[in-house]
Amino acid sequence: MTEPAERTRRSGAKSKQARPPRELAPDHAEQDMGAKLDHGAPTLNYSVLPMVGIGGSAGAIPSIQTFFQAMPRDSGLAFVVVMHLSPEHESALAEVVQSWTEMRVEQVVNSVKVRRNHVYVIPPGKQIAAANGNLELADLPSDRGRRVAVDLFFRTLGDTHGPRGAAIVFSGADGDGAIGLKRVKERGGLTIAQDPEEAGHPSMPQSAIDTGLVDWVLRAADMPERLVKYFELAQ
Repeated sequence: MTEPAERTRRSGAKSKQARPPRELAPDHAEQDMGAKLDHGAPTLNYSVLPMVGIGGSAGAIPSIQTFFQAMPRDSGLAFVVVMHLSPEHESALAEVVQSWTEMRVEQVVNSVKVRRNHVYVIPPGKQIAAANGNLELADLPSDRGRRVAVDLFFRTLGDTHGPRGAAIVFSGADGDGAIGLKRVKERGGLTIAQDPEEAGHPSMPQSAIDTGLVDWVLRAADMPERLVKYFELAQ
């Protein structure tokens, strides 16, 4: 059962005038990887475990902290955190996220089997993909334009998980996630954007909202309960 699209926020903030959907041109990285990422139909069945993709960039850490602190340890979901991380530095993101939740958190190193009630974190300088119940890494394409790690993951999430997938776009300073979110929606998945009024950098969630394909616009603290109920109803 899919809940109807929700275009108003539950936070009590004043509604903004709706913007028309904007045209999203393919990104260079998506064009380069088109043969690998594009599929004519989802490869999933309803036995695949539910997966939640979380994308963010600048200013997203406080909101993601709020999200995980409110998420039950036994939701039955798997979570993949895709952040823009500098490839020149080791990341402590997995350790930081672990301090917010009782779920097991691990940075993906090679191919890893996805398990319920686990959180998986992207390492610096990599792209991550969902494939056949696993998460797989590859080098991130050279920077010839905007960042695309979130878009690339969301596309594989849509193709492999279909209606058992959810994509969330948190705070960030560019439009990464908006194109990949379209694939999740096309495949019957749930799409969520952080309320731009809460986001430290609203460009990423606002770009997602501007596609016209976001189901819910929510504050970070309101997302966990809604997600759990959504997937319970979808069983």
